[in-house]
Amino acid sequence: LQDKWGLIAVSQMGASSGPKYGPNLFDIAHALDARGAVTLQQGCTIGESLSAKARGGGSPRFGYYVDQAKASPALDRWAGIRRNVLKRPFLATAEKFVDTHQARVVIASAFHPSFSDKMFDMVQGATAFDACIILRRGCEGSLGLSLARAGEFTCGVRQADGTLKRLDFKYGPSDCGMSTRPETEQQPLIGMGSGQEGALFTADRTMSYADTGTSGDAVFDERVTLTFKAFDVALEYVLNGRLVGPAAAQNSAEVAAFDGAVNTWGDSASR
Repeated sequence: LQDKWGLIAVSQMGASSGPKYGPNLFDIAHALDARGAVTLQQGCTIGESLSAKARGGGSPRFGYYVDQAKASPALDRWAGIRRNVLKRPFLATAEKFVDTHQARVVIASAFHPSFSDKMFDMVQGATAFDACIILRRGCEGSLGLSLARAGEFTCGVRQADGTLKRLDFKYGPSDCGMSTRPETEQQPLIGMGSGQEGALFTADRTMSYADTGTSGDAVFDERVTLTFKAFDVALEYVLNGRLVGPAAAQNSAEVAAFDGAVNTWGDSASR
């Protein structure tokens, strides 16, 4: 998405606070670092890194990563408390909108009903983001789409009066010619001995896909392809104001020509 849309991808991550302890983004980023695919620069601020990109240094292949413990020690102090609290949706939701680097677009995930609405309202009334893309019903509540069902997108673009112009659409396997697969066929990490083992497993497939266009795992490849195609539709709206594919069909709009090559906001390096 960085290469296609001229964006700078910055992922915010932190050690798991439970109750699920499989590999999360924090673990996968460190696994990629162990494989030499990313560099987690402890002595370099995100601002310095983004400035290097703007000077033509290029952004890292898998984007930048911000460690919550370093970006917000106060928020990180909650981690121990959260491991002893059964449900803490206010923290799990609010932390998604911590803006460490003056981003223009926030991309976040939700799973439970009504949270897309709550998160949209938070972006609109309590942040300075110019736009948002919220995905609900991804695989395990993540930003990766599931092959078992359609993901539900809620997008918003900031208007002159400060409100967000909203778009909702669904995107699933049938929208890109794929067959559905049950969740049980999308859980390769079950039975692995540790979170680190699962993280390395995922990092290896990620690197292989980026290098060759395939990970050697048909399910992994289909999920990545499905996710990219769905986010292309969302970014067409957010960056270009165009409704394409399912976003057009589900909102009674004429389908615009879709080339995915134009970003009217300009390349992030120019800002």
